[in-house]
Amino acid sequence: MSKKRARLSDIGKELAKPTPTVPKATGRLEPSAPIGSRGDYLRVTITLGPDHLRLLREVGMARKAAGETGTSVSALVREAVSKTFG
Repeated sequence: MSKKRARLSDIGKELAKPTPTVPKATGRLEPSAPIGSRGDYLRVTITLGPDHLRLLREVGMARKAAGETGTSVSALVREAVSKTFG
């Protein structure tokens, strides 16, 4: 089997796996749960352009300087997703 065909086979097997079910949210979604209580969170990888990443880091640094929480890039992305999808 060629490398390309083997890779396509691997992708097909991955797509055939059931996706994790997430219980329907009740009430407001919290974008950033307290550290240590993220057992049901799923890890996601995203690719951002350098300008978007720079802006996220700048917002995080401004929040940190203001003494706010949720200053990491991950926390900011979770917050944006939560605001977008409710």
